[in-house]
Amino acid sequence: MEARKMPNIVLDVVLKMKEVSHVVFHMIGGGPLLPWFRNSIQKHGLEANFVVYGQVPRERIFNLLPDFDIHIITSLLEANTTVIWETMSWGIPTISLDHFGMADVINDSCGIKIPVKSYGQVVNCLAATLDNLSLNPEKILQLKKGVYQSAVKYTWNNRIDFYESCYKKAIMNFTSKSK
Repeated sequence: MEARKMPNIVLDVVLKMKEVSHVVFHMIGGGPLLPWFRNSIQKHGLEANFVVYGQVPRERIFNLLPDFDIHIITSLLEANTTVIWETMSWGIPTISLDHFGMADVINDSCGIKIPVKSYGQVVNCLAATLDNLSLNPEKILQLKKGVYQSAVKYTWNNRIDFYESCYKKAIMNFTSKSK
């Protein structure tokens, strides 16, 4: 956990949620903010709402993923993280801030994008989104179906084809401008 990943958003969201009694967040990853995060959970009495793993081997993550309903990315600075494609391969929808590479991968059928206007707005919108999903679990099932349909676009073969077409287009544009 590090500052750019914004784990504090998740804490503030849990404190804001109305339907939090049966929600458990599984936090995976190490980093300099891990001790602060664990202390904050205790300080606010949120031990029942969090399982904090710290840094874990990749194989263990793949053993944990089948038990998760939703994947949340709160990063402020992230190009296009491969964890989205990994969770998609397990049929797990992603909730992410609507910016950078995640905004290009996530659509309404496979996840939820949270608009980024201010810190408070992000916290309020994410809390309301999670409350809504808690009250309407069928929406999670609908998103899971959409994940499988969207994931096809991001298989390695399709991504290679996409990048090759981008390079070809760039070369054609460059060639036509230099004439």
